[in-house]
Amino acid sequence: MKIKLFGMMMAIMCLAMMGGASATKLTENYMVNDIKITVTNPSADFRCEPVYNKNYVKLLGYSIYPNTDGSVVLTYFFKGKVGERILMNQYEPGIDVPIATSVYFIPSL
Repeated sequence: MKIKLFGMMMAIMCLAMMGGASATKLTENYMVNDIKITVTNPSADFRCEPVYNKNYVKLLGYSIYPNTDGSVVLTYFFKGKVGERILMNQYEPGIDVPIATSVYFIPSL
């Protein structure tokens, strides 16, 4: 019994160590309004990809600029209806550099 429990603990520790080294996928739902939503993610190699909903919210573009604290801000611009939900997939490889992602929503005319 002790050997089986020890083996299970070693397997869990091994999986936890492997998981920290590989890229993890985080999925979040953002309720987007006419201001912005800011997400902070601990990654230097951060990319955020929009998953379009049935109304096809359009990604207009993005900007990248550094902060004074050494972090980087990525801003995404969208076009669609106010209050629409945008599903964002976040990928981060586990690097300890803070990244702030701002999602700006531009209402359709």
